[in-house]
Amino acid sequence: MLIEVKPTDSYEKGLTEITAIVRAAKKKAAMHHPVFETLSAGPMPKPTLVFDIKRIEDRMQWLSELCGPLGVLALAAVKSCPDPRYLEAAFKYLDGFDISNAAEYACLPDSLTDKLVSITSPQVSVDCDQFIAKGNAAVIALDSQAQLDNHFKENPSIPYLLRVQGSDLINTSDRGFYAETRFGFSLEGATQVLQQAQVVANPPAGFHVHHGSERNSASTYRCIIQSLRLLALQLRLGPTFINLGGGWHGLDKNEIGEVLTAARRAFPSTCSIIMEPGQWYGMNSGFALGTIVNQVICGDVIKYTMNLSSQCHLKWSEPKLVYPMAPRPRKFREVQFFGATCYEGDTVGSFLLPFVESFDEESGFALGSTIILSNICLYSIAWNTAFNGIPRADILWWNDADNAG
Repeated sequence: MLIEVKPTDSYEKGLTEITAIVRAAKKKAAMHHPVFETLSAGPMPKPTLVFDIKRIEDRMQWLSELCGPLGVLALAAVKSCPDPRYLEAAFKYLDGFDISNAAEYACLPDSLTDKLVSITSPQVSVDCDQFIAKGNAAVIALDSQAQLDNHFKENPSIPYLLRVQGSDLINTSDRGFYAETRFGFSLEGATQVLQQAQVVANPPAGFHVHHGSERNSASTYRCIIQSLRLLALQLRLGPTFINLGGGWHGLDKNEIGEVLTAARRAFPSTCSIIMEPGQWYGMNSGFALGTIVNQVICGDVIKYTMNLSSQCHLKWSEPKLVYPMAPRPRKFREVQFFGATCYEGDTVGSFLLPFVESFDEESGFALGSTIILSNICLYSIAWNTAFNGIPRADILWWNDADNAG
């Protein structure tokens, strides 16, 4: 049967984790995905990232059906995956896109009628009207006094939001809390901005918060919502938009539903609530296929080098090793995987793997063998690059309906 093994930083921790995985695997059906059948075709000639587009579309459709009745606009963060196949799915199911610049806007379909484009850019000066050329509505988040002054100078036709630092809106005891960010106004700063004469005369349409912690929870967002509700009371006419940003991948579907329901209770029906997931859409959909190109035995540890590079192809992913575990394993072997660049830090991970008698035979690991990694995030497509003679990974969109979308 196939199991997924997380990398570990110690033998003792790895032993605890792999023992739990083995016990769990005995109680349920083996892991399976059609992408594993590509192994029968032999080694991959190039490193390959494979994404199950059907799983992605199912998540997009689910979120759209949840958001519609609540008046929530679900957007796709273009930076997370600018691939045309992914953006096509987002255009079909979602309400619009989150972008940072003209290059990302150019990636979008030529007609964006009935879609919303949310612009959040670290650049001081942005020509906003270029972002409505495709027939879409747009809103821009401003995160500094310089951007605010430029906005009033240019006087674009789209509304603006004030971006507020998430760290100022949540409790320091929240597991998702981090103290510093270079983006947005502090809560005190946003309050002061709302008192400026130019802002009183032309107030923001609402507020934007992106709290990018990997440890965000439902309570993180509930705290943000409550803080934004209090801030919004300072707007004479109330907010038209509240943008809760991204960072949703630590929440399950029930928690997302609870958070969005709480957001709708906090703001009137005339206020559009925006969310901008990136990595969330691609969870449990990404795999990486590579080939073992070198092997070194160092005592009890086997070190394998693959043509998959953590620096070129797996950035921002936390790969798990898909491993063919034999029934009733009795022994364990520590293995390490590296990318084939000359960079010392090109490390995929260290894994503790179970076997019965012969690790080499049972694992199938040898020069020329194909290795499968799971838990590959969409951002790895955006970061996919060549370095040190290692080529960019091929991108394969997998669809159960036709085997290769």
